[in-house]
Amino acid sequence: MTTLLICLCKDDPSVINAAKDFYAAETCPKYFGARISGIQGQLKMMQARLTEIIVTAHGNDDEIGNENPGGVDVTAEAFAVILNKADFNGTVYFDVCEGQEFGKNVKKSLTCGATLYGAVGSTNMQIDRTKCALC
Repeated sequence: MTTLLICLCKDDPSVINAAKDFYAAETCPKYFGARISGIQGQLKMMQARLTEIIVTAHGNDDEIGNENPGGVDVTAEAFAVILNKADFNGTVYFDVCEGQEFGKNVKKSLTCGATLYGAVGSTNMQIDRTKCALC
């Protein structure tokens, strides 16, 4: 199993540090940033062996990214496009506040076979798959 950690937050040290700690413990590939093309590039490079994606950021039911608006904002529809272009059939965990609701909105535009899980309500900024529920 290969996990890609995607941190879509650049303005909150607690999110960034939790991602770094998770990365160090899991030794999984990571992507820190906001460019959709960068995420798509990571998925393309790892497609053959990638089975799991964990996304950490701030969020609400339709958008994830920075704590403050602007700079890093990815809508549910845009995230679905990323997964669809990669034809990703693994598991995605949205470890963001309102991650389950965000995942449900991603699912509306999903055409690939990805299975989506998301955090219910708010998170404690610690990456934890077990706190995510099926979208």
